[in-house]
Order: sequence, then C-alpha cells, then structure tokens
Amino acid sequence: MGTLGENIKFRREAMRLSQRELASILGVQHVAVSKWENGSMYPTADRIPKIADTLGCTIDAQ
Repeated sequence: MGTLGENIKFRREAMRLSQRELASILGVQHVAVSKWENGSMYPTADRIPKIADTLGCTIDAQ
C-alpha cells in the first residue's frame, strides 16, 4: 500500500490521464494534482469521493 499521493498517481497513469486532464475532470488546477501526488498537499475530504469515482476505485482502495 502506498501513500494517498502514490495511489492517485498510479491510478491516474493507469488510466492514461495527464495531471491536467485529471485536474480538469475534478475542477481543480493541475498544480493541485501535482501537490497531491508529491505529498505536499492533500485533497479536501469532500473531494476524495469524486477522485475515487473518477479513478475507478473506492475510498478505502489500496
């Protein structure tokens, strides 16, 4: 099991989405996705279900 950021990056890349594409789907700036992936910032709790849904996983996915 990786960190939240590592899991977001792994699933994003598996779906062949760029950070910009994922950010656009989620309605955030691409720099936010970058910061989530490198662990310098975390998504807000209300955004996590949409991230999981977009990346095709559950909130508790490892």
